Amino acid sequence: MRHVLEKLNYANRSMKHKLVLYMAAMGLLLAAVLLVSLQIFGRINTPGEELSKSMSIQMEVFRSDMTSLWRNVSGMSAHLSKDMTDILEDTLAEQGMTFSELDGNLDAISQVEEALLEPLCQYARQTDCSGAFVILEAAIGVSSGEADRSGLYVQRSNAEHLTGDLLLYRGMAEIGKAHGVMPHRKWSREFNTETLPDYRQCLADAAVPVSSASCRTSALITLPGTSERAVLLTIPMVGEDGTVYGLCGFGVNQTYFAAHHKQPTGFQSVACLMASEGGVSNTLDSGGCLMTGGAGDYCYVPINDRLTLKPMRHGLIAMKCGGLSYVGMTMDFTAAGGDSESRTLAVLIPAQDYRQLVVRSVWQTALLLFLLLFALCLACIVLSRRYISPLLRDLRQLTEENRGDGQMSYSEFAAVSGSLRAQDEAHQEAVFALESEKDAALRQSESLLGEKAVLQAQVEETQSRLETVQTDASRMAHAQKDDIDPEVYRIFVTGLDKLTNTERKIYEGYVVGMGPQEMSVQFSVKVSTIYSHTKSILRKTGLDSYRKVQQYAAILRQTQEEQENET
Repeated sequence: MRHVLEKLNYANRSMKHKLVLYMAAMGLLLAAVLLVSLQIFGRINTPGEELSKSMSIQMEVFRSDMTSLWRNVSGMSAHLSKDMTDILEDTLAEQGMTFSELDGNLDAISQVEEALLEPLCQYARQTDCSGAFVILEAAIGVSSGEADRSGLYVQRSNAEHLTGDLLLYRGMAEIGKAHGVMPHRKWSREFNTETLPDYRQCLADAAVPVSSASCRTSALITLPGTSERAVLLTIPMVGEDGTVYGLCGFGVNQTYFAAHHKQPTGFQSVACLMASEGGVSNTLDSGGCLMTGGAGDYCYVPINDRLTLKPMRHGLIAMKCGGLSYVGMTMDFTAAGGDSESRTLAVLIPAQDYRQLVVRSVWQTALLLFLLLFALCLACIVLSRRYISPLLRDLRQLTEENRGDGQMSYSEFAAVSGSLRAQDEAHQEAVFALESEKDAALRQSESLLGEKAVLQAQVEETQSRLETVQTDASRMAHAQKDDIDPEVYRIFVTGLDKLTNTERKIYEGYVVGMGPQEMSVQFSVKVSTIYSHTKSILRKTGLDSYRKVQQYAAILRQTQEEQENET
């Protein structure tokens, strides 16, 4: 890869091609910087991130609405408990009875329900609920079952309209009719407390003082004899002496919840669920949920089935139920202060809507990239025609013989054109001067070649004389070999081993026939230095002149040659 980049870098491209490549690279770099900047500052997000943000906002809106709903109902429940307790105690006081004497006394219970009905109806109309109830820990008669308890339950006749009439779901029908509250089609005189979750536990935990923190919400139950599902918020009725009179509270059924708690949304269709179970991880019971939607299309979620949950990226959750797929988000939520376990809020949209969001996001990103590339191409074309083309034309003119003659599109190049013409004239003069110098150098070279030939002849003549001298020295050494003193020759040979490196060099100079003057030049030292070393050589070899050194050296060489020939 590096080799390819180097070849591209050093390729012989024209300036036009290079400028186009540089402009394209700069444009791509600017586009990349723009996209990265938008990504860093959150202007461009993936479909999952966008949906996660929208889901988080939708979940926060839903959570806020649920918090407001159950806070309001809890607050009204505290007031309801106090008022119902006061009315009950006042009625019992007027009758001169205790609460324990109320059990099985039909007339006394009728008077209590007569006193409680109208205030209960007022609370039902003023509270964000589908109905209100009071359950007294007293049965009407001996014919009542063990779990049957007297009390009142009024609910809206049309949960979709707040101004509708009330219906009597539990209580004495004659009393309800007398107050304009007609019996429900599934009316019953008493409550069956076995159908109320944790009824006995709520009574056992009752204590004074009673406040909104004493409120509890039930699981989503089906009201006996109907198909209506509701969540009941209960609060105990406790006297100042600690006597537990029963429970009261409000109900929020599915019809009321769906009609009056539609969520504002930006989604085409959305479903918002409040489940009875909390801390869900893998599944969620849709049959135990209050459901509502948004202002858009209806998002169908099957009831009495379980949603299978699978985590996705960005905090989203894939949900499947009954062959349908959804994408959403969940959150733990506590409805009432007395709840021991949290609930789960869920917001979800159809998976088809999510896929449409993904496709739309891809198209938007592609369109953005196309517009960026189009803008870059357009900018490159404008820049090329307005600036680069005149620039290239001026550069071509500068390469011509007349250097454009000063007719340039850019004033900066006019000065360059004049400078280049002046340089051309100076170059011509410099070339003429160099040619003259070349001719003179050629003549000088011919002269030097002649001198070289003369010096070569002198060297050859000197070499010839040297060879003659060496021949004469060898001949003389052979002739005088028998005349030399063997002891002097032995001292000479022994002394050669004692010579230093410098003395050895000077000795070799004498051997080849050089004199002190010649060695001074050859070794670049003073003549006095040569003489000083010569004295040391004579002292070590036992001779008295360098001529004898040459003589004995010749005898030594001849002796060595004879020995070599013999071997």
